[in-house]
Amino acid sequence: MMLIPAHREVMNLVYYQDKSIEEVTKIVAGPTNTVKTRVFYARHQLGELLREAGVKGFGCAARNASDTYS
Repeated sequence: MMLIPAHREVMNLVYYQDKSIEEVTKIVAGPTNTVKTRVFYARHQLGELLREAGVKGFGCAARNASDTYS
């Protein structure tokens, strides 16, 4: 499983190129809520990929504190 291109694009712009949501909205020529939704689902999918790879400390806010530091 990989991030779909639209999700990969917004993650790159927001987290690697340090663009604001408003800047990303102009770059991708889409509605602000679409960009926010793509970031949300991309982060969720990335968390799933990291968990599948055995990386601890990613996922639901309801996780145990011991999961983060073990």
